[in-house]
Amino acid sequence: MRLSLVSPRSIDTFDTLWAAIRQCWCSSWSPGGVDYARRMHIDLKPASMAIIVQEMVPAERSGVIFSVDPLTGNPWRFVLNATFGLAQDLVAGDSPADQFVLDWDAGKILERKIAEKQMMLLADKSGLETVNLPFGKRRVPSLTGQMIKQLWQLALRLDRAFDRRVDVEWGFDKQTKLCSPSKRVCLGKGNPLRRFRWPVPLPAKRAK
Repeated sequence: MRLSLVSPRSIDTFDTLWAAIRQCWCSSWSPGGVDYARRMHIDLKPASMAIIVQEMVPAERSGVIFSVDPLTGNPWRFVLNATFGLAQDLVAGDSPADQFVLDWDAGKILERKIAEKQMMLLADKSGLETVNLPFGKRRVPSLTGQMIKQLWQLALRLDRAFDRRVDVEWGFDKQTKLCSPSKRVCLGKGNPLRRFRWPVPLPAKRAK
């Protein structure tokens, strides 16, 4: 679980923009947010949080990739979660998602779990809409092999550039263009990485 901050979407006027900024800032002081910050020893100082405004990408496929196993802290396994449409419910843990476990230095798929995805969240100028996935698409993998490779390469580059384990939210648009990745330091469920000294060293390259 992370500090749950509100992330308003489909903002189309300055009035709704400023309202969304206030809503996002105030969400850090919600009961759940304050409790999480206390348990994680995060000092919530007034006016200390920056808010990023980004262009809304109407993703056809989206999700998150971790450059470490978020449950165990194993740095030799990248974990990729994906779904059709926007990944808002996936990131919150409220919807089923496809999962691919990848070898960190070669991108080889070690494990593959394809979920039954019944719903898809879409975005347009009027806002967000939840639609039913066609029955023939519900057990279809949300990513192609080439997309998985692109995401593994992106996560590996960011991991090396920041010398930190990261999780990256991403989306592919209708043209299968990889859009608007965002990076965060990854702590994982139950905070398993707290036992490591930061930065966590990158695993050594395997001998050929």
